[in-house]
Amino acid sequence: MAKPPVCRILNYGKYRFQQQKREHEARKKQKVQEVKEIKMRPKTDVHDFDFKLKAILSFLKDGDKVKVSVFFRGREMAFLDRGKDLLARVVHDVGEWGTVDTEPKMEGAHMRMMLSPAANLKQLLKKEQESRVVVSEQEVAQKEKKAPTAPKKKNVIFDADQI
Repeated sequence: MAKPPVCRILNYGKYRFQQQKREHEARKKQKVQEVKEIKMRPKTDVHDFDFKLKAILSFLKDGDKVKVSVFFRGREMAFLDRGKDLLARVVHDVGEWGTVDTEPKMEGAHMRMMLSPAANLKQLLKKEQESRVVVSEQEVAQKEKKAPTAPKKKNVIFDADQI
């Protein structure tokens, strides 16, 4: 906006290179959230549920969003409340690690819900790591107290008849 107008002469190739470099640095610092999906059925058993819940927690701890789907077949459509109960149990068991983005809703034969990582995820991870350290120190102390000395074995040579 200077008077008279000022023009800057520069190498356009160098300018584009510097611009790309800045954009690349900006992209490096941002976290890309992936959406992971866990599928369940209304008849999912306790062990299978626990196994899938462990996967959901690991995804949330990694900072990814999780889509939990319960899909119904045939006569199972009459028992939509079982699907809602299953998803409510997921929300309860996830606890402080995740928050519900979209409430459970029906989409055709699927009931879906979105979970996102907790806002204070870094604090929770730090707290969990500290508790692991404390527990491992306690385990080491208990092993040292309980560790009896093993009786020494004698070198025994068996006869051919005893083998």
